[in-house]
Amino acid sequence: MKMMLALTHAISIPELYDEIARQAISSGRIEAGDYRYDCTKISVSEQITYWVEEFYKANYSDWKMVFGMHWCCFGPKTDTNLTGHNIEIEDGFFMREEVA
Repeated sequence: MKMMLALTHAISIPELYDEIARQAISSGRIEAGDYRYDCTKISVSEQITYWVEEFYKANYSDWKMVFGMHWCCFGPKTDTNLTGHNIEIEDGFFMREEVA
């Protein structure tokens, strides 16, 4: 599923995923609910990567190391073919949170 993400500010990786879910729910792409996310099943444009990087610059003195580690472990893939604020979500990115 391709989406254009309305994003105009620095954002952390967990906040990014929550915002994607919020916008997917509000646009009717997915049902409302609690979700976990599979970070291997999402690609984002360089512009989205920029906004996440800006969050780390503003919040960590050693932001390059922290951003690099978080992006490699928990971040989406940056797809240089995506432009603007576009993202591409593969099946399985949204996983319903199981209620115990």
